[in-house]
Amino acid sequence: VPAGGKLLQTLSESGLFLPSACGGGGTCAQCKCIITEGGGAMLPTEEGHFTKRDAQEGWRLSCQTAVKQDMKIEVPEEVFGVKQWECTVESNPNVATFIKELTLKLPEGENVDFRAGGYVQL
Repeated sequence: VPAGGKLLQTLSESGLFLPSACGGGGTCAQCKCIITEGGGAMLPTEEGHFTKRDAQEGWRLSCQTAVKQDMKIEVPEEVFGVKQWECTVESNPNVATFIKELTLKLPEGENVDFRAGGYVQL
């Protein structure tokens, strides 16, 4: 992969989707992974999200880590089942002042086993 981009984006372009509620801003800490080789030093924007032990184990925020060389990483196993779809918005009405009900049409043959409180990144 080309060097220079952030690890989160590089993984996404390769079909591996780590969660990132903040869109790569380094504030949600959902895109955590372990970098065992090639990640460079932890950035100040990452330090508040990890204990000293986490840092020693190689935990990093993939959205803050620049890809500058070959890297070895470990990601949580559950991300291997994450998919990306292109959907059509069927409806998007307001149900309360700050609440919307978003209904999406998934591609043919796809379904989502979604439960209230689950995570979907749009």
